[in-house]
Parts: sequence; C-alpha cells; structure tokens
Amino acid sequence: MAVTVWTIGHSTHPIERFIGLLRAQRVGGLADLRRFPTSRWPQFKQDALRASLAAAGIEYLHLAELGGYRRRGYEAHLRTPEFATGLEKLVAYASSRRTTIMCAEAVFFRCHRRYVADALVAAGCEVVHIYPDGRTQVHAERGRIEDYT
Repeated sequence: MAVTVWTIGHSTHPIERFIGLLRAQRVGGLADLRRFPTSRWPQFKQDALRASLAAAGIEYLHLAELGGYRRRGYEAHLRTPEFATGLEKLVAYASSRRTTIMCAEAVFFRCHRRYVADALVAAGCEVVHIYPDGRTQVHAERGRIEDYT
C-alpha cells in the first residue's frame, strides 16, 4: 500500500482553523518544512505550533533538510544528499502515521512544497494538497521545472 502524504500551508489561519483543517483529514503528524521555523504569525512560531499540535494530539517533526530559502535555488537543492536524507526521513515518518507537510505559503504551487510533492510521487507516494478552504486535490507530478513557470 502506497504512503499518502498531505500538504498544507499555514497562511494566516487562526490556530483553531488550521488544526480543524488537519483534523478533517485525520492527520496524526505534521512535518514542518520551513528551514527556519518561525513566523510573523505568533501561533506558527515553532514552540507555539508544537504546543498547539500536541494539545490536539498531532505529533510535530521539523525537517529542515527539506526547507526552502536555498542560496542556489530549490531546484539545485533537490539534487543534494541533504534533500535525499530529508525525503527519506519524511517517507519513514509518513509510513507510520497520517502526515502532512507544512510551510507558510497558502497554496502548494507558490512554494517549494510542489517540488517535495513531485519527489514524493516519484518515490511512489500519493500526495494530497489541502487548500485553505478545506478542499483537497491529489498531486499530479509535473516533473519539469518549466511546467511551473
């Protein structure tokens, strides 16, 4: 059975709304893909988020290896051992609990989650994006950088 990984952006949601979006998909673990897990929104700074998730029964994992803001661009990062290690950790984590990956951007196609989603699909996983309004969409692997422009 293939591993399914959800994706979500915290955007500007109140924490109750954000946790509601996770609960609607029965998420049990959240992998934070922010390289620097802070936010201008206090509810999404690492310590506050971890505490809110724990209170909701959702595990928290920080995977800086998959974080954005790379000096040479995220496309170059995809070919590094650091990315491969992070992806391996993510698949192992998601194999034992319903997991979503998270960064700040509201929708996956405006951030590095799209590249992580492609890599997950290439690794045999199913990826489902959670939109801010609660709708979901199964990821169709693009595979080429120019498809995003």
